[in-house]
Amino acid sequence: MLVSLGAGRWNAVAAGGASPVTSAPASPDVSDLDRAVAELGDARWEVRRAAGFRVIDAGEAALPALRRAYLEGRRHETRLRIRELAEAIFAETHGSERGGFLGVRQRPRLRQMDPRVPEGCSWVEVLEVFRDTAADRAGLRAGDLIVACDGTTFPEDPTGQVFGGMVARHRPGTEVLLEVRRAPGTGEPLPLRVRLGRRPLAVLAVADPGQYAVLRAAFDAWWEEWVSSAASRPAGPSSTTTRPAAGRPGRP
Repeated sequence: MLVSLGAGRWNAVAAGGASPVTSAPASPDVSDLDRAVAELGDARWEVRRAAGFRVIDAGEAALPALRRAYLEGRRHETRLRIRELAEAIFAETHGSERGGFLGVRQRPRLRQMDPRVPEGCSWVEVLEVFRDTAADRAGLRAGDLIVACDGTTFPEDPTGQVFGGMVARHRPGTEVLLEVRRAPGTGEPLPLRVRLGRRPLAVLAVADPGQYAVLRAAFDAWWEEWVSSAASRPAGPSSTTTRPAAGRPGRP
């Protein structure tokens, strides 16, 4: 059974994996990509973090550099990070278009809990920021209080679903403006512009188990094919995609 993934650019074959069938993307600077991939092993956290986002931004064009680094790398942590980034690129390429994703675990902050919350309103308290998501990129932190989205405050909502619904109404790639109070500050809210993404595979496991099962199987099969084919036939620096032999399904 053939399952089409993302705009028809990749295909997953249930009998044995998935095969990348993509058109060549616009090429970012290859030297910059190689530099970003090399910096994934930097000792400084902020350098590694920035490099990860540059790799994700490059999308499928980053895959040849990631593959070379994975095959040549010796540090287990860096190789794990390369797989995480390949998965993030895959999720951005093939994830659901049904709604944008911010990337936080949250709970409502009501006036009964915090007298700063205006009467009849609620705020959103950030409990956790998920790695490599829109929230992580924008600089949201655990403990932040989101008080408005695109200038709209949130009605009193003990469930916390109003804010989630506001985010989900936007398509991935949409930019929203969040107003954030950063504990323990009490001044004016901090404006943060956030470009919403798609749900990572780990989040889909809970939000949409059916789609997760398809995408997870496809990614895992592609990864095995991608690494093994690269080990026997390394990609050249100008490669943008790897095509398995005819009749041999693979996946990203």
